[in-house]
Amino acid sequence: MDDNRRHLLAKVAYLYYIQGRTQSQIATELNIYRTTISRMLQQARQQHIVTIQIEDFNPQLFNLEEKLKQRFNLKNVIG
Repeated sequence: MDDNRRHLLAKVAYLYYIQGRTQSQIATELNIYRTTISRMLQQARQQHIVTIQIEDFNPQLFNLEEKLKQRFNLKNVIG
């Protein structure tokens, strides 16, 4: 990936995750289709330009919630 593309991915990610702009706003500003913005955000995650960390994350609890939802056909389970 060339430096220009990587810079553009970082800029899109910055506008979306840090500045809180919508994909549509970014698309308008950069004159790019909104669907392209969505793909660029995904690519930024795949290229490790963006990493997402969830605080207070208990994967075992979330896994149990999912199993209970499926087993008892529930819409939501709060752990």
